[in-house]
Amino acid sequence: MSANLHDLNTEDIRAELALRSTPPWQKVLLCDVLLSRQEEIRELTYSFDDLVGLLRREQLNRVLYTANEFTVTTILLVLAETKRRKMPQIEWFVSDRSSQVGPMPLDQLIQWVNETEDNEVFFWREEWEQWKPLEKAPFWGVQPFFRQTFPTKEKQAATSNGGVNNSSSAMPVLMGIFQAVSFPFWLVMIFVAIFTGFNTFLGPLLPTVFATFMVFICIPLSIGLFLKKRWAWGMLLFTSIFGIIWFGGHVIIDGASKLWLLLAVFEGIILTLALTAKDAFS
Repeated sequence: MSANLHDLNTEDIRAELALRSTPPWQKVLLCDVLLSRQEEIRELTYSFDDLVGLLRREQLNRVLYTANEFTVTTILLVLAETKRRKMPQIEWFVSDRSSQVGPMPLDQLIQWVNETEDNEVFFWREEWEQWKPLEKAPFWGVQPFFRQTFPTKEKQAATSNGGVNNSSSAMPVLMGIFQAVSFPFWLVMIFVAIFTGFNTFLGPLLPTVFATFMVFICIPLSIGLFLKKRWAWGMLLFTSIFGIIWFGGHVIIDGASKLWLLLAVFEGIILTLALTAKDAFS
């Protein structure tokens, strides 16, 4: 797919980047095409390094192992992200007419290659059958212009989507705070479910189990949301949907008070925020 992306014109790429439905890994590929054309990226609601941070492990490895399809900017960003996650690094070897150097990580190799004055240079990495000459190096002659062409995070947020700020990055923190402060609420709901559940459509058992589960998962879930973990996002979806069913059904079927309706609306807001901030979790 990445080979076909280079055939797209710049305006089509910008249109794809502006779509919320475009997955993060594809946005990285699209941004990289713009980078190779030395085009400024204006459509993202978050910075390019944050976008790379959203990639999953297998996608990060894919970038490193198919370096000929990416600019040096993306390679360096992905390399930094793999180091942050303590993922195994690809080891490179380089040889000129006088010596052989290695193993070394990719960022050191790029620096070495761009500083050498020897044209008879060969390099090798694991899974390659033979050494390759310097002129076939995907990073040879490509200068990292990331910091020169990209606006700052503040400027990028102000100019993206008509000046709307990047709320998706702040959403996990807000949802984490909501989960942390809801601990006493779910503690009270255990007793509410036990003593009032006999006259409700769900009965006392299921709501009591759910409220007890929320008491134990509340703090770990809030930490997971702070750290933007994908499992925390999925858990939040599940708990919000069950909360809507419990609170909303208690109003519709059992004719409960408006307080239960407000609780159902609150869970609906949490669910909407979670769906909106999906791309912020990795």
